[in-house]
Amino acid sequence: MSNPHRAIRDTLQRLGLHADPQQVIETLQTYGVEVSTRLVTSVQAEMQREAARAEREQSKRTPAVKSRRRPQQRKIPGR
Repeated sequence: MSNPHRAIRDTLQRLGLHADPQQVIETLQTYGVEVSTRLVTSVQAEMQREAARAEREQSKRTPAVKSRRRPQQRKIPGR
């Protein structure tokens, strides 16, 4: 794993998004990847923002079909 961000993302996906940053650091050290606590927490916050954004997009209501037209009122001519 050459990219630390990708390594952190993969580890967080394996351990869970709410894993302790120290646990992520220890897991990555077994693979020979050195990362800081600050980097882990920033990547973790970014992933949580992306997950929240995806959830909001999924929960949005689909727009109504606008091709339906209202029935025309019959106009009565004046006398």
